[in-house]
Amino acid sequence: MQFFFVNKLNDNTLILQEMEYHHCIKVLRNKVGDEVWGIDGIGNSYKSVIQYIENEIVHLLIQNTFQNVGELKNKTALAFGLLKDKERMEWMVEKATELGVFEMYPLVCEHCERKEWKMDRAEKIILSAVKQSKRSYIPKIHLPQDISLFINTLPNLFSLKLVAYCDAQPILQTFQYQLINQNCLYFIGPEGDFSISEIESMKKANIQEISLGNVRLRSETAVIHLLSISKFLNS
Repeated sequence: MQFFFVNKLNDNTLILQEMEYHHCIKVLRNKVGDEVWGIDGIGNSYKSVIQYIENEIVHLLIQNTFQNVGELKNKTALAFGLLKDKERMEWMVEKATELGVFEMYPLVCEHCERKEWKMDRAEKIILSAVKQSKRSYIPKIHLPQDISLFINTLPNLFSLKLVAYCDAQPILQTFQYQLINQNCLYFIGPEGDFSISEIESMKKANIQEISLGNVRLRSETAVIHLLSISKFLNS
């Protein structure tokens, strides 16, 4: 089953345009009467059939609408320090999307070698990962911002906030009950980890520390580790 990103024309009709049209018709060779699944990126999935094709636009007739297909019970967000290697960072964003992350916040930290990031490609990777993993919500990735600013303006949606760093003490299992019952925001540092002053600022903001064990992980590996556990607990 292939998912496509759709635009809703009215209560009964969806349309596929541009790359979605090309993939549906030119690549997969779908035709009038074929069943197609669409997502709108804000939590709705649609079982539909191709009604007609005109001027490189596919018109779909909605048969059924489903909400939050492929989404976790609780929302999970990721705040991460910008990585020097853009390809590693894009891979991390792709896997975070597949593992159900709801929002992403790139941060400029003291130890970041990269200070900015043009995210056009990242947004395309996210959309592709959403369709691949059959999710109905497209995670929002915010523009990079300074970590101190972010700590001072933390989103209210996430009642549990956890930071993983090399010298942290409590293990993740300590928070298992909260992870099952609360929306969670995870913090992962860049190469070189968070600075001592950044960790102290997070503690003052009621961001609790967690340890990922006695093996030092790359930033992107730590993200996969955390989000895999979160997905397991919330699926």
